[in-house]
Amino acid sequence: MPERIGRFRFYSDQEVEEMGWVPPTAEELAETDAMFEEFTRLGETLPPRQGSPGLGLGDKWYIDDMVGTDLEGCTRDPVTDTWRDAHGRPAHDANGQRIHYPDTTAGGAHE
Repeated sequence: MPERIGRFRFYSDQEVEEMGWVPPTAEELAETDAMFEEFTRLGETLPPRQGSPGLGLGDKWYIDDMVGTDLEGCTRDPVTDTWRDAHGRPAHDANGQRIHYPDTTAGGAHE
């Protein structure tokens, strides 16, 4: 049975074989890596964007999944690959569960 983590399902090798899914070949992976490297190289050569992008495709279709949730304002630390809340505190515990810190702005803080 696949393991569900968040909104993703992870299957074992045996389950993948039973479903008839075929993993990509080494050639297909190499071709995809080359296309990604070319895309990255072209993106690095672009000049910085000036001003507001306006109502382009990104503004119309982009959705920030964290807006309006308790994760709004969280950032990912790329060095440790961990998420931090708006105050710089760890957002998840060792088991991957969301840490809910007491609200100290509601007048309930003890000194």
